Amino acid sequence: MKERVRTMANELDVKGTYILDMFMRYQGNKLFINRKYQRKLVWTVEEKQEFINTILLRYPVPLFLLVKYKAGDNKDYQYDVIDGLQRLDAIFSFVKNEFPARGRDGKLHYFNVDALAGSADIVKTENITTHEDTFDRETCRMFLNYELPVSTTEASDQDVINIFKRINSTGRKLSKQDLRQAGAVGEFADLVRKTACEIRGDVTENDIVLFRQMPELSLSNKRLKYNIDIRQSFWMKQGILTPDNIRISRDEELIARIYGYILLGNNVSPSSKTINSFYSEPSMNYQNLNRAIREWTCKRLMRQFLDIYRDIVKMFDSVNMTFEKLLFANSETKGKAKVFQALYLALYELHESYYVISDYKKTAMALKGIGEREFKEITDDTEWNATVRNTSIRRLKSILQPSMVKRLPAKPVSEWEQELEKMLSSYGAEQQMYDFKLGLTNLENGQRNPGCISKIVKTLTAMVNTHPEKTATVLLGVANDLNAAQSHKDHYGVTWVEYKRCYVTGVESEIKKYWKNDADAYKGFLRSVLEKEPIREEYKDQILKDMHMIEYKEKMLLVITFKGMGSAVSYDKKYYDRHDSHLHEVELGSAEFDAMVARVAVGKKDVASGDVSRTNLF
Repeated sequence: MKERVRTMANELDVKGTYILDMFMRYQGNKLFINRKYQRKLVWTVEEKQEFINTILLRYPVPLFLLVKYKAGDNKDYQYDVIDGLQRLDAIFSFVKNEFPARGRDGKLHYFNVDALAGSADIVKTENITTHEDTFDRETCRMFLNYELPVSTTEASDQDVINIFKRINSTGRKLSKQDLRQAGAVGEFADLVRKTACEIRGDVTENDIVLFRQMPELSLSNKRLKYNIDIRQSFWMKQGILTPDNIRISRDEELIARIYGYILLGNNVSPSSKTINSFYSEPSMNYQNLNRAIREWTCKRLMRQFLDIYRDIVKMFDSVNMTFEKLLFANSETKGKAKVFQALYLALYELHESYYVISDYKKTAMALKGIGEREFKEITDDTEWNATVRNTSIRRLKSILQPSMVKRLPAKPVSEWEQELEKMLSSYGAEQQMYDFKLGLTNLENGQRNPGCISKIVKTLTAMVNTHPEKTATVLLGVANDLNAAQSHKDHYGVTWVEYKRCYVTGVESEIKKYWKNDADAYKGFLRSVLEKEPIREEYKDQILKDMHMIEYKEKMLLVITFKGMGSAVSYDKKYYDRHDSHLHEVELGSAEFDAMVARVAVGKKDVASGDVSRTNLF
């Protein structure tokens, strides 16, 4: 994210803004969300329909609050949405025909996209599905010309956070945990939020994301197909939390309690009052937590947390049962989240004493049916304090330890392995700079596929034109969908390593079968094709020089990277950039092309010195 420049004016600019103008800001990628204080999309279809009906009836709606700034060398303002995320999403998704709304006739109709100027291009760009049962054009034009009350400020980041908290401190707008996390400064808040994102699957590289990315980072429900399937989330799948719990961030609250114990010790209370103190800057708990995180480092703590989390997943998978079904006879039993917290901390303490799980099935079966039998004081939901929690942890350690083995400390995980997992986590929400390929062989006929290499090179050029300040990366040996992974398994007879809905297949089976187990010959084939590709020689040299193999969980991957050199990069005398996972040709001499050249120039300043011109681009 480029530097965000504000004039820091405290005045509020309050005026009416047409829905059409706000939609054009959305379509022009000028609306952003700051995930440090904004929650997920949580409105149901029914809530969206009710709000759209309010506008169609020309009733007044509450104020929208934006903060404006300029990013990098951009001349135009961009906007963070401070208040109105759910309402704006309802408007945009209605215009994009994601749901119908009730009109004055009492019936449900879809938006008529013909009311939009340049509707054909918008339908194509936004991938809008058209419907026959639509409102008439005049009704939709009136909808687009409805004036939203919009207040815009250029206040500082801290002032924006304070404004956000005050707006949401009354009513039912935010849960307790959302308010704790909202704009909270310090390492603890970041650690909890990022860990929760890793487990839910809504990881992003930056806290500032485009408004249009929010569906990819939100929890789906029965009628809203957002990217994160709430039914498949760890917390709901295991029966630990309900969908409503997850929507109000109880998962983050549970993670905060676990981290509080790990960092402050077993005397810390699990009460809501104590959790509040974790986020209150003047409190001793806040000071001690953030000091401990600086000593341990956020990355190390998060890796340790996720290692234990993955062990828990493997335990339940080994017996094909969930946490709820394995531990509890009655699905209606209360206090399951508290039992999980005790289980997690028991495994954490055993891990600290160098006990590891060697037989996941054996360890899982040690937990069978213990929920109500061993933890009646928790499942009766009568009391939850430090004494009850610590007794539960000790009891679980005594149950688990006989099924575990004591080993010497494991070797540290490589820096590259961490970086790879970060890429796999980000794929989907931020896939513009990453691409995955199974390999260089056509699985249908076993023939070598030079066309795949051409696609890789073309994709690399589009990536660096899109984000010239970042490194474009293509990984060979990774499938981004289950069908491709299954095809690989059917062809080579080896299974994959799953991580965050990506499937690491490796290229070693391909090299063994079709390149006589010679990795150098495999890379040599890639080199021979790449050297004939229609890009400049210095680009070929850089790609080939940085190409290398890595190992991940006993799978071999080929890493191909490309870093821009300060000018727009052409492929076969044409220019491309990347929209999500799709390549888009940029026409020479167009305004879009000028913007790309300007973007590359800014990117060059971030990584080197000098300027870029529109000449000598080939």
